[in-house]
Amino acid sequence: MRVYLLRHGIAAPHDPRQNDDSRALTPEGKKKMKTAARGMKSLDLRIDRILSSPLVRCRETAGAVSEALEIAAETLYTPALAPATKSAEMLRQLLHLPASSSILLVGHEPSLSHFASFLLTGQDRSLSLAFKKGGLCRIDFTGKPRSAGGTLVFHLPPRALRRAAGKSS
Repeated sequence: MRVYLLRHGIAAPHDPRQNDDSRALTPEGKKKMKTAARGMKSLDLRIDRILSSPLVRCRETAGAVSEALEIAAETLYTPALAPATKSAEMLRQLLHLPASSSILLVGHEPSLSHFASFLLTGQDRSLSLAFKKGGLCRIDFTGKPRSAGGTLVFHLPPRALRRAAGKSS
């Protein structure tokens, strides 16, 4: 299985008077995420399914990627990708999918960096692999994903994805 981890794009600042779930991407965040998604397309990424946090900023990020990559499968919005979700719960979301799948998870920090560490080392915090907003990594498995069983293929900052989009034009 190929597992892609993508942090949502630039969102409106946190306002303690408002529900964090409804924070959307800023206009700049939408623009940069669409460009980064075109960069993902230029890299010929094959993604079979997107699993996303149900929060608005992740839904918008997943939508930009789904549109750019022309993914036929409907995006699944799951609370298992909401902020502060444990790595074991995130892993459970992948275990029912075919081992030959390429899956994109759209989520939040620090959950994504903890999950990447868990997949690569077996521990949530033993590897520091922070995700910038719009950053992407790929972790490959032989067969089903498991703790400490992954191989890091790449970890790209959003700027690299946007540059890849420019080179494909």
